[in-house]
Amino acid sequence: MKTLFTSLDVAELIQKEYQDQATTTMQHASLKKKKTTDVGVIWMIQREVLLAILQRIMRAKKAKEA
Repeated sequence: MKTLFTSLDVAELIQKEYQDQATTTMQHASLKKKKTTDVGVIWMIQREVLLAILQRIMRAKKAKEA
């Protein structure tokens, strides 16, 4: 995952998170961009987890294996 985050240039955002205290318009725009990026990364993680789980379910021959 670290490779993925680094390639998307969001590794620093993941490690340091972001502060939800925007006072100026410029800070507000920057915060909005960070939130959008964070949500995008979460979506990518969820998508990959879903794909991994889906592949396991598709290989199952019995409900208990899934």
